[in-house]
Amino acid sequence: MMYITGGQFTDTIDKDVGFLIDKWNEVVKENDTVLYVGDFIYSNEIDLRNIIEQLNGKICILQKNNGEVEKDKLLRNGIHSVFRVPFYLTIDDTDSKIIFNYEPEKSKIGNNYYIIFSKEAKIYNSETHTLNLYCGLWDYSPISLDMCPTILRNMIDFEKMEG
Repeated sequence: MMYITGGQFTDTIDKDVGFLIDKWNEVVKENDTVLYVGDFIYSNEIDLRNIIEQLNGKICILQKNNGEVEKDKLLRNGIHSVFRVPFYLTIDDTDSKIIFNYEPEKSKIGNNYYIIFSKEAKIYNSETHTLNLYCGLWDYSPISLDMCPTILRNMIDFEKMEG
């Protein structure tokens, strides 16, 4: 199973790290993969390896600016892989493509779904047709990648009903 998330550990000074690890592990199992959009940890006061060793699944970081030093640090401490955004992923058995990025992009309503990481308070942006991955909007838990197209389609349908 593949999951996506963003923002869990960037503000760890203000949050209980144990709580965040528990929320992650309630959803993610040992053989799962998590696409983590955004910076994994900002603070140097946090023991990165200790956190990663407690998290289930293989963690793939999708970052805007992954300098080689930062990338090497993440890989040395147990992150499975690090990629730059925009990152494109085709969903199995469909023509749909999920595009991960930081900035909302104008998209054609069709087979492309735009997924962003943003600390704005909205789950869905109707102008750009983007789904926000910020973990605070999702009860601090990763969400299933398979659910993203359905969530986006439902949001678009709801918007049409209201309009």
